[in-house]
Amino acid sequence: DSLQTRSLKGCESAGKMQRVWRESRRVPVATIVRESWANCIGQCHDSSGGRWNSATESEICCVSSDLHLRIAFISSGSNVAQAALAKIMFEKICLELQSYNMFSCAASSVRSLPRAKQFNLPFSLPDDLQAAMAGPEFDASKDLTGNKFDLVVCTDEDARREVDKLDYPQSTASKVLNMLDFLDVCKSWPEFVEPQYTDICQDSLMGSMDFATCNDKMKGAIMMRAVLGLEQFLVQHIPKHRLGEINPSLIPHRMTPQMRRVIENGH
Repeated sequence: DSLQTRSLKGCESAGKMQRVWRESRRVPVATIVRESWANCIGQCHDSSGGRWNSATESEICCVSSDLHLRIAFISSGSNVAQAALAKIMFEKICLELQSYNMFSCAASSVRSLPRAKQFNLPFSLPDDLQAAMAGPEFDASKDLTGNKFDLVVCTDEDARREVDKLDYPQSTASKVLNMLDFLDVCKSWPEFVEPQYTDICQDSLMGSMDFATCNDKMKGAIMMRAVLGLEQFLVQHIPKHRLGEINPSLIPHRMTPQMRRVIENGH
């Protein structure tokens, strides 16, 4: 019994160390995210993902000129499924939490080339099946070197290490994040999350030490909790002086009360 108790204490200690480590990694990310929100104002994306300044004359088709971030989800190797699943989860979360108009996403892997033609998969398909059938949507070796994405979200440390080996400018390096660093931003599950994720013990989820060795069910729950945390983190780090860009009738659910007051009252 004493051996089991010591083992449990060791797990608790290891889990706490993981949480402290993730929190420390999010500290510099907050500045990067605020800068990304600030820099996206007054800029538009053309249909190829390139950017132009809305103050200049251009005939390029403008997809979005609102408060908006373009996010690249990227997995390691040549298998895009994990990045595609993270993207699908993130987009569904944003739809539920009313922040869907603030983000546009693409998924790929470090060594994948985009297909000449993407297939439109039925939205009704299970998330994991959609991810398995999805193709890469950008070429990481080329598209991370320009100004195509505001943030690059790696699905795990393996992807982060591989992305760091790519030849991209320092300005891009500061935008590269690890999705798992946002695992414990949310303190509880929202009601809309499916039981397949919420049934897993929260202590096991938060104390997970090695994502790569987890079974599929645990991986799915970790990814869902991480992208929930990512959405909340991004929304809550919109600079105060930019909140006026948000339509009062479309306030994201994760806004803090103070942020809501600024949007609704203008101060």
